[in-house]
Amino acid sequence: MYADMQVFSMLDTQSLCYAAATCSMFYKCAMDPSCYANIDLTTVVPKVNNAVVSTMIHRAGKSLQ
Repeated sequence: MYADMQVFSMLDTQSLCYAAATCSMFYKCAMDPSCYANIDLTTVVPKVNNAVVSTMIHRAGKSLQ
């Protein structure tokens, strides 16, 4: 599953959210903190509010850059 997480960590924020909603395996991969290490909120992402940003920061944990 390590290779899966490497692929998921390369997705932009919107694609990561879409992938996480696809199936339970993708959800588990998308919840890895490395996927949230480089959060880019400069692109247009629908429905991004403080709660969404807070959740992403929480998921990133110590991996946030």
